[in-house]
Amino acid sequence: STLGIDVEKSLLKINGNLYRLEVWDTAGQERLRSIPKKYYVKGDAFLLMFDVTDEKSFNDLNQWIKDLSSARNRDNDFSTTCDTVIYLIGNKIDDFDNRKILSKDAEKFSSENNIYYIEVSCKDGINIYEVMINIIIDASKKLDYIRKSIFLTKKNQKKNDNKNCCK
Repeated sequence: STLGIDVEKSLLKINGNLYRLEVWDTAGQERLRSIPKKYYVKGDAFLLMFDVTDEKSFNDLNQWIKDLSSARNRDNDFSTTCDTVIYLIGNKIDDFDNRKILSKDAEKFSSENNIYYIEVSCKDGINIYEVMINIIIDASKKLDYIRKSIFLTKKNQKKNDNKNCCK
């Protein structure tokens, strides 16, 4: 369990490329809610995790999404977030007897907010590695797209600038 902020760092090699993965875990504690806001601006990917056995953790997602959106100036609309990968993670799927949040409800929530959804068990290690791999691949695809878009925009700007100066 996280008593403050737990930071885990690791390096993963995927398709010959080395990626630095840094996960900041605040455990959703209200007293720590303001700390991550400064990190939202620079993050390439975000994991919003809730406990499938705890309705409050699921209901708190709305506030976390608002915090993330406002920090990134996205008008609380992830559909415009072209430079960020966001995953909704349902944890504790191993606790069948105490499950309160159904997969279909979490999938509906993720669809409404235009974010990915996956279920995991941190206790049993189910889907943990897959989430990390997918988030790195998705984030690097979006970053490559943005870099290419910026390059093409600058290239077109130069062409247009030259046309304007020669008229």
